[in-house]
Formats: sequence, structure tokens, C-alpha cells
Amino acid sequence: MSRKYSYEDIKEVINDVRICSMLYLTKNSKIYSLKAEEFIDWMSEYSKYCALDMQEKWNNCVRELTYNILIPKNAYVTNDKVKEILKYSDYSWIDKIYNFVDAGDVMKVYSETNSLEEVYKLLKEQGHSGYTFSGMSIVVMAFSTFGVEFIDRFDATRPKRDEKFAKMYNQAKISKDEKIKKKTFYNDIF
Repeated sequence: MSRKYSYEDIKEVINDVRICSMLYLTKNSKIYSLKAEEFIDWMSEYSKYCALDMQEKWNNCVRELTYNILIPKNAYVTNDKVKEILKYSDYSWIDKIYNFVDAGDVMKVYSETNSLEEVYKLLKEQGHSGYTFSGMSIVVMAFSTFGVEFIDRFDATRPKRDEKFAKMYNQAKISKDEKIKKKTFYNDIF
């Protein structure tokens, strides 16, 4: 992987997508931004750290997040309150994208070290607030092979606090238990 994209770099990508959208710059009848495509290519490197059945979904989610900006900027907005909402919507959108960047780093470290201790060191370096950790942990839970262990170690009370998250967590836990049973079953036979 080449350089790491910063928060400001991602903001530039989003603004470039907006400009391309306003100018209707397309490729194959879809909005096309070279900056966005470079970012998507960079982010696709993280897909190899996802569970095999989630690699394509990772790439699709990154593309969708990069190109589908919730609130388009309008240069003719005169209401200060609306301007303020638009300003903060950018930060929210960048946070969503950056959740994938941070989750990719977490999955990469775990894949290379097989150590939750090393993941912990990375989490400290990333410096998450509760908000950013929450978003990033959903991505790790959804895409990684070690999501259940990650939550058990770093946010064990979340499934009790968050009903929606609990459903995803319990489903992942059942799937993992099923895989372990199958593996044990096959090991017993062979």
C-alpha cells in the first residue's frame, strides 16, 4: 500500500466527486472522479484482510461510500443554519469513510500478527473517541474474520447496549460456532 489518506485527503476526494457530479463528468454513464478512483483502488488493498466472502462487499461499500455523498454542496445556499448543517455533514461523511480506513488497518495488523495485543497498540495510536470507535468496530465486526473476538476483547458490553448491533454480533457468533463445529467434525473424521 502506498501513502495513507488523511482526513483532509478524503475531504478532497469527496469535494472532487461533488465537482465531477455538478459538471456531470462520467465514464460508462456514471459519475467519474480520478481522485475517487485512486482512493478506491488504495482502499481495495484492505479487502485482502477481510473474510473471503466479504472481500467483494468491502470494495462495493467503499465505492458506494465514496460516490454517494448524502448532502450535495450547493454554492447558492444563503441560510447560515443550512451552511452549518452542510459543513458538519462533510465531517460525518468523512468519519464513515475513515471508519473503513481504520478498520482496514486493524484487520491488516491482526492478519499480519494474529495478535489482539498488537491491535490494541494500533487502536491507541488511532486515538478513537467513543463515536469513531463505535463506527470502526461495526466495520471490523462485519468484514473481518475475527470480529467476535475483537468485540469480546474491546467492547464486550456493546451487544447488551445496542440491540441492532447485538443481532449482528449474535449472528456472527453463531456462524463462527458453526464453522468451529464443522472443522472439529471434519478433524474427527479424518
